[in-house]
Amino acid sequence: MASLTGKLAARLQAEQKAITESTMRFEATLKKALAEYETEEGALFSVVEGRGDEREIAQWKRDRDNWEKRLRELEAKRNIELAKVQARYEQITPHSFPVAVIFAVPKREAVR
Repeated sequence: MASLTGKLAARLQAEQKAITESTMRFEATLKKALAEYETEEGALFSVVEGRGDEREIAQWKRDRDNWEKRLRELEAKRNIELAKVQARYEQITPHSFPVAVIFAVPKREAVR
């Protein structure tokens, strides 16, 4: 039981680490995209102002707003996932059952 409990604890930590690392990578990607967006936004507006393409500006604003929303919600979603993983490993219930071993030996082998 102690060995199994240790393996489950290691698996819990591995899953928590994977969730944390993946959300941190995603957060860094979003922040980088938003930073790049800010520098590109000025260039876009100067180009689009001459053409008057409002649809393109609206799409860029929607993209930025969605990225910012995801970034704001990311920590809460990470905490929810971590809580789900924790709950899965929280109550370890040992189960035992009887085992029987039957040896089938031919009669001629049993007499030796």
